[in-house]
Amino acid sequence: MSRYSSSIELPDEGDNIIRTKNLDVEINPNGLAHEIYLGLKKNKDVIGQIEADSGKSETYWKVLERSIRLAINLKKRGVTPNDIIAPCTTNHLNNSVLLFGILFTGAKPAWLDAFAPYDQILKQVQLVEPKFIFAEPQNVDVLEEIVTKLNLKTTIVLLGNSEKFISFEKKFLVPHPNEELNFTPYLTNDLFETAFIIFSSGTTGAPKGICLNHFGFLTYLNITQSNKTTENITTLSYVLLVAFSGVFLTCLSAILGRTMLLSSHFDSKNTWIYLQKYNVTYCFLAPYNFISFIKSQKPNDVELKHLKVLAYAGGAVPPEYILKARQLFPNVFIVSAYTQSELCGFGLVPETSMEGIKTYLSKPAMAGKPVKGLTYKIVNPETEEILGPNQKGELRIKCNVMMNGYHKELNKNYLDADGFLKTGDVMYYDDDHCFFFIERVSELLWYQIYPISPSEIESVLLQHPSVKIAVVIGIPSEDGDLPAAIVVKNNDNVTEEDLKVLVAQKLEDRKKLRGGVFFVEDNQISFTASGKIKRKVLKDMILAKFCN
Repeated sequence: MSRYSSSIELPDEGDNIIRTKNLDVEINPNGLAHEIYLGLKKNKDVIGQIEADSGKSETYWKVLERSIRLAINLKKRGVTPNDIIAPCTTNHLNNSVLLFGILFTGAKPAWLDAFAPYDQILKQVQLVEPKFIFAEPQNVDVLEEIVTKLNLKTTIVLLGNSEKFISFEKKFLVPHPNEELNFTPYLTNDLFETAFIIFSSGTTGAPKGICLNHFGFLTYLNITQSNKTTENITTLSYVLLVAFSGVFLTCLSAILGRTMLLSSHFDSKNTWIYLQKYNVTYCFLAPYNFISFIKSQKPNDVELKHLKVLAYAGGAVPPEYILKARQLFPNVFIVSAYTQSELCGFGLVPETSMEGIKTYLSKPAMAGKPVKGLTYKIVNPETEEILGPNQKGELRIKCNVMMNGYHKELNKNYLDADGFLKTGDVMYYDDDHCFFFIERVSELLWYQIYPISPSEIESVLLQHPSVKIAVVIGIPSEDGDLPAAIVVKNNDNVTEEDLKVLVAQKLEDRKKLRGGVFFVEDNQISFTASGKIKRKVLKDMILAKFCN
């Protein structure tokens, strides 16, 4: 067993359950809003956020000033800690103000996915029934239609000018006398009170509202703060605040005095520009964005002297792209970030010691190592048998930093009989307790009696230089799921037969593309706010268009 694992793990009890030592942290007893308030005041002179496209920026003092004004005006309009408020925005300077201002009232933010299709936004609004929705010009009419259809009393506020809707700038950022001196943010009396709601990604089904409490979120923030540094840090992430990582990075940056570089639309060419222009230190990408970025041509005049960490989260990346990334960035830590929103961000941890970095070099596809305070097991989901090293099954995790549950759902079907969270991820760990991600349980295909991992076939397809994006789905048949590939091409130098032959040469017979290959355009691939491909939407489109 590795030295790292043995330093935090408890002795093996022979039952294939990995137990770790207790996690002892001191957190702010007044809750998340107060912690953010203190961070904004402490870091008031730091440039807190920059819009990557326009270059517009503001200090944390300006963020604090506007957040206080928003909180005061929300409370004047009757907002209480029992209310839910739902912004539906892309990434810009108003986002952190909306998040912090809502938290300062004690109300629960529940971000809507600005890029989601109509039906999914409708389900999100229906689930939380918000008191206010903060909208942008491009989605305000759709949101008004949804509120009317659901017969809600929700007030819509527009970030922009309009005679029809209440103006965010004119009505909610109005200054008040001695506003900063007389203001106190919301102080919770119960750290296990829900602080905010995050919608599940909805990649394979309807979204759920994950209710996260002050204790869990502050605990995760606390252990992340153990890597404090006095140097200037700028973080680039394209994720929206509808995703856990978006909320986490925004809060962490305010508390530690880091700069957030804001952009909503990933583009490989622009990413190279942003990384150099803004001296980015940390860059977080979704798996497909990571692959696209690594496959893109590095400009000759780009030098990324400040970049220290390039991380991907939300799924697997084929090892060859991780190795290529390390060749491109020999002095950058290339790492997978495996987190669970239901566990307030906890999951597996990348080890940054010299020994840990050596481990990543020898095991490029590793998802991470155990975290202090968590208990792990790999289970056969059909038999509930606990599996040992190098056996694939569902990862289950138990800890005291779990969500309060799903909004409006009283059952706890997300837990097994022993109180472990069913992550829904197929994984395994090796003899050193290094964990490896295989696939989502819900995304596995079954051909005859054999399970098939779509990501394994996708990694082969992505080896073809003419393939930009590859998504594998199952076409229903009497034999089960027939693997089929949905492909976005870089150019026309590839045919359906080329890709079928490629997969047949690289993988077992049962993994052949018996369901066919479907070429689509870039704009036909839809993504979640965290950059995951919406497989169900894509599969429904293919079945309706080609398979009836």
